[in-house]
Amino acid sequence: MATNVDLLGSYWTLAGAAEPHTDKDYSPFDFKDRVEAAARAGFKGIGIWHSDLAHTLKKRSLKEMKQIFDDNGIKHVELEFLTGWFLDGEEKKQSDIARKLLLTAAEVFGARHIKVGHFEKTNVAMPRMIEAFSALCTDGANHGTRIIYEMMPFCDLDSVEKALALVDGAGAKNGGICFDLWHIVKLKIPYEKVDVYKRQSEGDALVTQLAALRRLAKHAPVDTIALRTRVAEAVLAQDRYPFEGR
Repeated sequence: MATNVDLLGSYWTLAGAAEPHTDKDYSPFDFKDRVEAAARAGFKGIGIWHSDLAHTLKKRSLKEMKQIFDDNGIKHVELEFLTGWFLDGEEKKQSDIARKLLLTAAEVFGARHIKVGHFEKTNVAMPRMIEAFSALCTDGANHGTRIIYEMMPFCDLDSVEKALALVDGAGAKNGGICFDLWHIVKLKIPYEKVDVYKRQSEGDALVTQLAALRRLAKHAPVDTIALRTRVAEAVLAQDRYPFEGR
């Protein structure tokens, strides 16, 4: 396992006494102070919440924020959180305002991704969500960033299968899933499912195929590569072909 991994300090790790899901969910600490503290702690990345971004922009420009990142060796920026992107009416209107802000910031910062999702169930049909996510990914690509869906217990897409259906349905190269450990535990999702998705995204064809077969087949599939390896090792150990007479 690689040990030289760059760590990203999420927004809520560094935000201090910010109050989630209120009108005071921006950090009470100065942006520059937080970035410098993150760098001193060894982080190479930092997260920014949408309302904290708007709050910071009252005193600093995006260009000034980017310079602070650069001055402190921050190479990875995570932007969050966009909701309402698949809805209509006033929620969609407010979502579009945040969308423009996050996309503009992503392009200036060179952000690795924007996290999106929702905090309550809406019963919106999957085709509509796929269409909206696809459009988001197109916007993200036009601004040089990824769009990552964060699966949560209290939203419509509350399983690996549903989240995969969204991302696969959109078919965008810059679309993906965020697996938050708290959410995974809360949903009682086996870690093996997350590992399969990770290997699939990394191109591990065998693991992906076996996982698909397990879901579709009546009996567990056989790992033929491992089986052939064991047969070959047995043949070598006996120093003869298996069909030879004794």
